[in-house]
Amino acid sequence: VQVLENVRDYTIWNNVRDNANKDIKDYNKLIKELELDVSNLVGSKSSFSKVLQDTEKDKETYVVDYTDKNYPKIVLDCEKEVDKYDAEIQQLSKDKENLQNKIISSDNQDLLDKLNRIKDEGVELNKQIMTIENDKKQHEQEIVFKKRELNNRLSTIDSWFTNDVCPTCKRKLERTDEQIEEKTVEKKSIEIELNNYDLILSDVIKKAENDVNSVKKQVENKRVEYDECNKVYQAKLAENSVIPNKIKDLDNKIQEITRVITRINATKQEAQNAMNLYDARIKSFDESITKYKNELVDLSNKIDQKQVELKELENKRRISTFFYDLLGPKGELRPYLLKQDVEYLNKFIQHYINTFFIGTSVNLKLDGNTIKIEIKTNDGIEKSVSSLSGGEIGRAHV
Repeated sequence: VQVLENVRDYTIWNNVRDNANKDIKDYNKLIKELELDVSNLVGSKSSFSKVLQDTEKDKETYVVDYTDKNYPKIVLDCEKEVDKYDAEIQQLSKDKENLQNKIISSDNQDLLDKLNRIKDEGVELNKQIMTIENDKKQHEQEIVFKKRELNNRLSTIDSWFTNDVCPTCKRKLERTDEQIEEKTVEKKSIEIELNNYDLILSDVIKKAENDVNSVKKQVENKRVEYDECNKVYQAKLAENSVIPNKIKDLDNKIQEITRVITRINATKQEAQNAMNLYDARIKSFDESITKYKNELVDLSNKIDQKQVELKELENKRRISTFFYDLLGPKGELRPYLLKQDVEYLNKFIQHYINTFFIGTSVNLKLDGNTIKIEIKTNDGIEKSVSSLSGGEIGRAHV
């Protein structure tokens, strides 16, 4: 066996076996890591599945709760109640108005109309005062403007009389008697006109003051008339001392109903807010559910990919294990090769055995990794190497 192994040079096969053994260890490590990754991904998938189930359950619970509370009906009922209380307030307000109308009787109404008329007349008189003062101001401005123009012209004439040279070219001015007479007449005319405007302005101011004083006197008369009429009106109102208490009671009822309406509207608003929030909450639930489903699909794809990689590694490990088992001490390759060699040797060994032994056959038989020698005589006697005679062994050695 040792001779045959040396002839066959099993070193190469041992290297292959050792490499296969190393690959098996590497594959085992990678497979273990992949199995851990798969386990983690499966755990994550289980967690996401739980979250998805919880979210779907929360959505279902929310929808059931929303449906059970029947918010649209709450809103409708609140609106009906508010309409009913509004109608009651309108009736109370009408009753209040009727009481107020009783307080202001026909006589009182005449007095009130008179008060309003006096007030309006006073307002109109005040407007007249403002109009007079505005007209006066406008006249004053117009006269001042015209006087300014005349004074400018007068200043120009005075300069003509006082300047000996032209202010522009510095040429000495020459004045004729006609020119002097003409300028003198013009100056006198302007001075007269200025004096007239002063008189006009004085008349305007005096007239405006007289008109304003006259209207103010009328305003004062209206104020006295208003105060006297108001005293009578207030006296009439004082006579109605019972109705105000009733009006106060009506106001209290209106306020109480208004508070009830406020509470109803608050309930309605809560229901309305819940209705407005419903679509957003459902959308949020659906987005979360879609997100978790996508995560689960992604995790499933990753798990499938890892499973494919794991299967490829297991196939590679199986191939390496096959080579390792094939080339190992208990493998199938070495007995196979020895079997081929033994069959080959058995073809030639009988030729050489017949040279030394007569009537005897010798065969090599492979038993696992061990080669046994079978010796048979023509008489059917089986012998072992240890049972050969000294001469037979001697001839075999030769």
